[in-house]
Amino acid sequence: MTDQPTDLQPAPVTNRANRAAAGDEKDGRRARSEKSRELIKNAMIALIKEGVREPTAQLVSERAGVGIRSVFRHFEDMETLIRAMNEETLAKYAPLVLGTLSTGTLEDRLDSLMSVRENIYSDCRELVLSSLGLRWKYTTLKKTYAAVNAGYRRQLMTCLFELKEATKETQQAAELLLSFETWNRLVYHQEMARDAARTMVRNLVLRQIQDDCQSPPYASSQ
Repeated sequence: MTDQPTDLQPAPVTNRANRAAAGDEKDGRRARSEKSRELIKNAMIALIKEGVREPTAQLVSERAGVGIRSVFRHFEDMETLIRAMNEETLAKYAPLVLGTLSTGTLEDRLDSLMSVRENIYSDCRELVLSSLGLRWKYTTLKKTYAAVNAGYRRQLMTCLFELKEATKETQQAAELLLSFETWNRLVYHQEMARDAARTMVRNLVLRQIQDDCQSPPYASSQ
């Protein structure tokens, strides 16, 4: 009697090899897809940092070296691409904000906060200006702007904790003085040297807090 193959018999080697090859091909497609997605996202960021406030899909595809259909294969629309770009940018800079000093003298903590913010403002200036100009058009930019400002406000109150006992006016004045808008105006519109702008803002913030609390110098008791 001739043995007949059953379902319990191992699959022929050729079938296993074919499945392995198919798996490798699938992994390869996935890797290429992820690479294309990153190229598109990085192209968007690069164009904005170069001063293109609202890159078109055509410009992005040309910079990324992919077809324009690839852009919309990976991102439903330009707002989806902007959202992905914002998420990556926020993830990159969040550790810097969280690393701001929250102990030590008021002066040391203020210097730490200003150093972190100046680095972010300088590196992300074109991204911020683009976002400010397009908030009316994209809901995700409105939400990101509100979230970033809320994060900066938390950082401010944690780092300069004297402000928790200060008047609302002093809190708002400190928030304004340390904002991107003030930094951008002083450095780029009024053309102040960065060191001079930093010193002026530092002195104004210290004076505002000290005049409000009337008990300088401050040192952390936490």
